[in-house]
Amino acid sequence: LFKNSISHSVVIFCLVAVLLLVNIFVRNIILVGKCRYFLEHRRYTDTRPDRILFVYKVGKTGNVAKVMFIRYIRQILWNFTIIGGFIKSYEYSMIPYILAEDPSIDYKEAFRLSKELTKGEKKRIFGMDLLYFLGFAISSFSYNLISVFFLNPLKECSYAEIYMTLREVKTDVH
Repeated sequence: LFKNSISHSVVIFCLVAVLLLVNIFVRNIILVGKCRYFLEHRRYTDTRPDRILFVYKVGKTGNVAKVMFIRYIRQILWNFTIIGGFIKSYEYSMIPYILAEDPSIDYKEAFRLSKELTKGEKKRIFGMDLLYFLGFAISSFSYNLISVFFLNPLKECSYAEIYMTLREVKTDVH
């Protein structure tokens, strides 16, 4: 494709490296911050949107980025098994919420806690996702306005509530 053009290959490699770094140090950190926002918002309705950046403020960016990157790599590897990837996506689904509560937690502990929290609950979480999938499909007829203004926030609130419910029910986990 780039025969006799090493400069094009170098540019593409550099762009891929930059996109990977942005994914690790921005997107994943914002994802954990979003979880923190919704966890706080369930108790305090006047939670400010700047809580999304709390990981940067507490100085735990490196640890959160490491744990989320390990989650990403493990998920990719499990996806090669098809069914295992599907199951592990639900098993790992609570890791951002665990990090939102304690951004300094060790990655092994975060994976263990998420596994314990979702043990026996994956079918129920899948059922909820199935309902949202149907809602998102219907929302496509409204130019996804229903998703943006209603379904996305509702889904995030639901996941925060699931996390807190599982955490309270399985008190021996923490």
